[in-house]
Amino acid sequence: MWRQVSRDVLLCALLAAAPDVYGEEGVSTGDQEPGAPVCDEFYDKWEVPGLPAAMLAMAGIGRELIAAQDCIEKNNAPMACRHWSKVLEVTDNLGAPFNQDRGGIEQMMREQQCDPNAEPATDPKAAPDSAE
Repeated sequence: MWRQVSRDVLLCALLAAAPDVYGEEGVSTGDQEPGAPVCDEFYDKWEVPGLPAAMLAMAGIGRELIAAQDCIEKNNAPMACRHWSKVLEVTDNLGAPFNQDRGGIEQMMREQQCDPNAEPATDPKAAPDSAE
């Protein structure tokens, strides 16, 4: 079922949800929707009491991918690479079905000449383990 849901539909659904679940609201620039993630914003709500880890992971992954796209639009490939690295780190921890699009993210990273040895974006809370 995960392969049937397009990434665009998932991302639109995530944006429609309450911004406080996703972290600090992004600053609106240009055509971007208010509350949409921006290039210099990293998702910080990987753990929220009472919410399922999978739901938070989908929100976080969506936010990081949208922020990476904003970076590309702003010609900031190094920051986009940090967002993509964070997505790979989280999806690796979560396992299937979250890590099934790893090849697509790696392809975007190659296109932007991301350093494969670069550290992912760090935040005070670690990504959830797949055991949760």
